[in-house]
Amino acid sequence: MQIVSRALAIVCVFIGLSLAFSSASGADAPTSNTRETRSRNVVPREDKPLPLGQLLIVGFKGTDLKDGLDDVIRDTKPGGILLFGRNVKSAEQVANLNFQAQALSKIVSNKPLLIAIDQEGGNVIRIRHTPTLPSALAISKTRDLTVARRSGNATGRLLRSLGINVNLAPVVDVSDPDTDLFLGTRSFGNDANHVAAMTTSVAIGLQEHGVLPIAKHFPGHGDASGDSHVMAATSPFNREQLYSRDLIPYLSLEQNLKMPWGAMLAHVSFPAVDPSGDPATFSKPIINGVFRETISTTALVMTDDIEMAGANAEKDIGLRAVRAIEAGADMVMIAWSRRIQVEVLKALKSAVDSGRLKRSRIEEALKRIEIARSAYVPKTIVRASREELTRSLQNPEFKMIGNAVLRAAARNLEERRPASIDIGDLSRTNSTPARFKPSEDPVIVLSARTDFIQKFRERAAGHKVKSLLLRPSQRNSIERILRANPESPVFVYLSGRQVARFIDKMDNDLKARMILINVETRAVIAQPEKFRDIFDIHYRHPELGRVVAESYLELTPIPAKRSAASQQQEPK
Repeated sequence: MQIVSRALAIVCVFIGLSLAFSSASGADAPTSNTRETRSRNVVPREDKPLPLGQLLIVGFKGTDLKDGLDDVIRDTKPGGILLFGRNVKSAEQVANLNFQAQALSKIVSNKPLLIAIDQEGGNVIRIRHTPTLPSALAISKTRDLTVARRSGNATGRLLRSLGINVNLAPVVDVSDPDTDLFLGTRSFGNDANHVAAMTTSVAIGLQEHGVLPIAKHFPGHGDASGDSHVMAATSPFNREQLYSRDLIPYLSLEQNLKMPWGAMLAHVSFPAVDPSGDPATFSKPIINGVFRETISTTALVMTDDIEMAGANAEKDIGLRAVRAIEAGADMVMIAWSRRIQVEVLKALKSAVDSGRLKRSRIEEALKRIEIARSAYVPKTIVRASREELTRSLQNPEFKMIGNAVLRAAARNLEERRPASIDIGDLSRTNSTPARFKPSEDPVIVLSARTDFIQKFRERAAGHKVKSLLLRPSQRNSIERILRANPESPVFVYLSGRQVARFIDKMDNDLKARMILINVETRAVIAQPEKFRDIFDIHYRHPELGRVVAESYLELTPIPAKRSAASQQQEPK
């Protein structure tokens, strides 16, 4: 019933556009002579040039319109542009850049731009703010749909203030964070129904602030054989397996979102679905046979960057774009090379002129782009004030979401802590220790970041704390200190993959004493079972050291601060 309602709404949009175009030609009915004169001057529909640049979403260099974006817009007249970290210097600069780009696009092509960015959270963030948005996996482990929706809301408000109307998020891939190194903390996990609920909540939050969510990577990257940025990836799943798992989040988006949404194709082949072995980017059986027939006839479908190695099933990049549009994609992403952007545009025109690309296929794609644009790009584009940009960057919601993640990590630790365990028994692995009591043996903290050490020390009241900065050149001296203190518990802040590699080289008897504070996925830890415990948080929270101390150490209470008035009333 909801699909029928959405189809009716789209019909209404088309009717409204037709009426608008009709009214623009004049209110008075033309005379028969006027009709005859116009009919002689009207270019037949099939002979009108198609705005093929609208099928492209393109990246560019620089932080100013004149650095290159000006020429990109003039040369290709794209339907969308894509911001990366290289395009971001400050919030005010981004807002100005987008405002100028929109003005130029309206002059050049008479259409505004879809302006996109990857603002997933965690390790994939282009717009930096403090505190940053936690990773998808960290938000997922709160098990709270309200937190997910608030993350979409806060992100949507920030992006919208900057003039960005498309977020290439959420990641809806169903993926095992214990084994998947490519997606890592970008995925909401390996429970399809939970992923569907969380990602739908994020998408709703984005839409509530006027940002188009693009779910990725269709039909699913979670079980692919590798990183499609650098290699051709393959998934063993057949159609039934996709429906029972990977497609559940997409169905949830279609059923629950009230505004248009989109999907990004994976450069992953599914031989059990499309025997040709073509990646989803070029696959009619996947785009039309799976997405259009069973998920959505109206959602905008775009490719991932076709310059990626995973798309090299077609060597010629111009033909990659032709094949993607031919297979059913509505927009083609070219994230880097301006030269390739121009080549792609030429290839599309050549394919249309030769009849390989049908006009009906192009017009179908253009209609979906127009629906998205009408829903998310305001008729009057206003540049946000400096005050509004500051409020969006310093939105207290980001802090509240981060705190919710931190509380959830501590709660999840308590849920798996045994009711009783010998406090000093460090020989027992694979069980969360009870809180360590103060003793003559120091608590050892290993970290490459001083902020974690500082917060841990501040809270570890009553304990001796020996902190060591993790440096590759200090490995031998660190091992000597650990062996000189055989009864000391060892806390290791696993703040990145380099730390994981550093720790992996240590002997197993030392690992058995270590409690890892993990902001990555367990997939980066070579043998997680070798460690004393792992505190999974998947987020670099500024107060993480404090919460770790509270979760693992038996602490003396911190005296409550007394007001000056109460102190003055005390007898002398």
